[in-house]
Amino acid sequence: MRYCDLHCDALTQTGERQVTKENLQAGECALQCFAAFVSSREDRFSSALSLCDRFDELIAREGYRPVRSASDFAEGELCAMPPGEAGAARAGPPQTRRPPPPPGPPPIGPTNR
Repeated sequence: MRYCDLHCDALTQTGERQVTKENLQAGECALQCFAAFVSSREDRFSSALSLCDRFDELIAREGYRPVRSASDFAEGELCAMPPGEAGAARAGPPQTRRPPPPPGPPPIGPTNR
């Protein structure tokens, strides 16, 4: 039976990686959702951008299929969803803001602590 993991802290993980494409495929994962915890003690906007960059690097390195909308999901491939912060980290100087992500699934649960 395939499953979807709706919360993974691998983007903030240090040390040896435990979440790898090989491990997820062995466990028959269909979709891995990566979390982005941004502390209130940090520059939230810069931290969120850094985590989004880490997600892009992870996609390239591991070869996940990125899912930003339901039509991106592909049965039989290991799919990955980018982090979501429900807009809490979108504040920042306008010249540094990225456009909001395309419409897709809403963030799952509160990740802004």
